[in-house]
Amino acid sequence: MAIYAILRWLNTLNLPEDGTNYITAALNFVKTGRFFIFVNWPSYSGEPLIEPFTEYPPGLPLFLAPFIFIFKEPILATAIAHSVAMLIFYAIVYFFCRALKLNPVMRIFILSALTFFRTFEIIHSKFWSESLFISLSLGVGLVALTLIRTGPKRHLWLLGVLLTFLASSVKFIGVANVAWFVPLIIPWEQLSIATKRSERQLGHWVPPGLTVATAVAVFLFLYFGLTLVHFQNHPAKVVVIILTGITLCTTGILFFLFLNKSDKPSDGQSCSPALANTFGFLAIAISAILPILLWFLRNLLFFRQST
Repeated sequence: MAIYAILRWLNTLNLPEDGTNYITAALNFVKTGRFFIFVNWPSYSGEPLIEPFTEYPPGLPLFLAPFIFIFKEPILATAIAHSVAMLIFYAIVYFFCRALKLNPVMRIFILSALTFFRTFEIIHSKFWSESLFISLSLGVGLVALTLIRTGPKRHLWLLGVLLTFLASSVKFIGVANVAWFVPLIIPWEQLSIATKRSERQLGHWVPPGLTVATAVAVFLFLYFGLTLVHFQNHPAKVVVIILTGITLCTTGILFFLFLNKSDKPSDGQSCSPALANTFGFLAIAISAILPILLWFLRNLLFFRQST
């Protein structure tokens, strides 16, 4: 499937306007160490004008930059880089299916769907950020699934932080990857006990609190996706994403504080699993928000200097 998708891409080399901007930004970064693109408007002479690259996060140009540095030719580098991104995509999907213990028939069906369905055919056939972003996001999910099965492991949390940071660096909506780790901070046994004992105040307030927090997060995602998706540089877009991450963080902290008071570390552990998962979750949330915040501040400085 991966070979077929790569050959389909190499046969077309579809470079939409967004894709050419990524290539230009990466090429200029390799040559000058700065992110910028060239535009002709509003120049009446037709001479190219320099414009800072602010419309998208820098993840894909940074991914492309080493290929341009090695192969020199931008189109050749783009063809190879996108092919590598698709190889990563199919490898992550395969290992994700194995982690879910799906039988071979289901694995073949999923890989076929991600190859021949029209949506993914378009994604893989154009130089967009989606292939790389989905790969990183599924990698984050694979780390979260492994943590659920094995318990808190420092190297897994560090890998999750790195992949989450990279995903948010490729697309702003990478902050949604925080949701993969929400099950790790919910103490299911304590929650069950609390909800069954109706005389305890905790049992009355935690389920509604979770419902409200989830509703707020869903509302923010929907508002972002349906209302602000076309406003590429709109500050409200960044604000909405950051508020969504803060909502998820607050939910996790409240669950830990109220439902893990009696949780003790086991023999040989410096802290309880719940505490380790909470700190890991907060690190994931910060890594999801940080690249967006840094890119927003960088663009803000450019806009202030230009005015």
